[in-house]
Amino acid sequence: MIVDAALVVEWLIGLDATAKIDPIIGGEALLAPSLIRVQVANAFHNLMARQVVGPAFRNACLRRFQSLPMELDDHAITQWHCLQRVIDLSDRNRLPIYSARYLELAIRRSAPIASFDAPLLQACRRERVETVPV
Repeated sequence: MIVDAALVVEWLIGLDATAKIDPIIGGEALLAPSLIRVQVANAFHNLMARQVVGPAFRNACLRRFQSLPMELDDHAITQWHCLQRVIDLSDRNRLPIYSARYLELAIRRSAPIASFDAPLLQACRRERVETVPV
């Protein structure tokens, strides 16, 4: 199952939806584009800049993230034809490239996506990609 950065960050910091996310994170094997590392780190950078979390909490969350059993896919970085599919999906669904990368991975790997991102979930429906309710 593919998980996106926003879902992982919410789970890491323990927000209201954590109980709904636990079965997803603790269930089957997780899959994400390798860019999730940068996205999660950036989310914590932004939380620290807004003084929502401090460095010790951020570091603990990043260690917890690092320990998740997650396969990271870097196909769009190493294969031009894959990046072209991401661009095409972005254009067709009016998604940011980052979101289209999750969609491309789901299509290529025939994997469902768990996300809170409404535009991404709408694109999944248009592209006939299975989503996991959160």
